[in-house]
Amino acid sequence: MTNVPAGSPQLRKIAHAVLVTSALIAAAYAFWPTSQTDAVSQAAEQRAQMDIVVKVPAYAKMEGITTPDSVEVNAGHIAQGYVDIVEPSTLTVSFNTRQGFALVVAYDTEWVSKLDLIVDGRSSLIEEPNARIPVMRDIGIRREVDLRYRLFLSRAARPGQYAWPVSISVSPPL
Repeated sequence: MTNVPAGSPQLRKIAHAVLVTSALIAAAYAFWPTSQTDAVSQAAEQRAQMDIVVKVPAYAKMEGITTPDSVEVNAGHIAQGYVDIVEPSTLTVSFNTRQGFALVVAYDTEWVSKLDLIVDGRSSLIEEPNARIPVMRDIGIRREVDLRYRLFLSRAARPGQYAWPVSISVSPPL
């Protein structure tokens, strides 16, 4: 048995085949003659109703993300208490819900105390790692989302070069 990812074209073909086969079986059953009636009178009198429900589980999949490799923190950043990341990260995501998807945001708490994440012009202050941020978008495959950041520095931060502190993943909305 092969696992088929939710929302894949292969899964849609399988669901379609099941639906068509079920409809054909129901139609054949509805018009099948019995020993007490002939096929013509059975066809005129028999009615069939069939309800089919196909539930596709919600999914969100990160196809890729571009982020800086590192962050330069200087004395000016220490004095103002934050670093604005000028170049946006680009997230590519596929999802199948009308409610969009959620970003799950983690960060290095050693030198970052909190961060401001800007998505679609909407700012979300993230004060704890693994926060979930809803992103409202129409259903899409390989949709690009620009992410901008303001990293608030912890008291332990010193001038220097730091590895990129933010980790992003995606999930279906709650």
